[in-house]
Amino acid sequence: MKKLFSIILVFLISYNHALAKDKLNVVTTLSAISAITEDILGNTADVTNIMPEGSSHHHYSFSPKNIEVVKNADLFIYLDENFEVGIDKLKASNSLKLMQIKDLKILPNKDFHIWLDVENTIKIAKKIKEEGIKLLPNYQTEITSNYNKLRINLLTIDAQIKKELQSLQNYKAIILHNSLNYFTNRYNLQALIDLDLHSETSLSPKVLEEINQYQTNNNLRCIFYDNPHNLPTAKNLSKKLNLPIIQLDTEILKLENSYETGQKYAIILLKIKDSFKRCFGNGL
Repeated sequence: MKKLFSIILVFLISYNHALAKDKLNVVTTLSAISAITEDILGNTADVTNIMPEGSSHHHYSFSPKNIEVVKNADLFIYLDENFEVGIDKLKASNSLKLMQIKDLKILPNKDFHIWLDVENTIKIAKKIKEEGIKLLPNYQTEITSNYNKLRINLLTIDAQIKKELQSLQNYKAIILHNSLNYFTNRYNLQALIDLDLHSETSLSPKVLEEINQYQTNNNLRCIFYDNPHNLPTAKNLSKKLNLPIIQLDTEILKLENSYETGQKYAIILLKIKDSFKRCFGNGL
């Protein structure tokens, strides 16, 4: 029997440890989840993302220092061991209670970037809100207010993106990493070539020929990449196809320091939206 593709967002929680505190110690492994967590918990938590900026979640090996940070956490959130291959080392280092988010929208294409769908983000935010209230019941009003603000903001931005990208749904681009399916599915940007490269820096002559033929018939507009490892490939394709290159940040690798509560996560959606407009519109 063929195993169905699935993704789990996991919460490891220490209730006894946290209840004696006025402020939570939260640890994440994804900048995107860290941003959502900060939007919800606000001043009630110190949120630490232990993945170094620019590191690949597919290859990173967690250090003894990372393990120590997780041991001292009240709440540890990670995505899935199939996405973060070194996560077993961290799981084995603690005895925290495991919690999971159910009913997330999962696409059958092995793209783990579930936070690029607003519906998934709201479900993730709701779970963070619920666990935050359990751990810090005295801050229920503040945490609930933060969640409501984020939810309203995301729904507003979602409608804005749908409106701005509606006229661009028939354009095409090359994507060098399997990371945009949730975004393109959400906003009906389906006509894309996804080469699903993680670390390769060159393409075979056969693939290059297929891309060249596709460009001739479909008027490709640009080349998207988000993994720095793919920049040499992007430059190679750009030269051969005479297409501009646009870098995306699907994981908020560079977090903004200044933001309002409920606004931090929204940065990622707005930046990707603007990148598509640059590619398909008149911004190039």
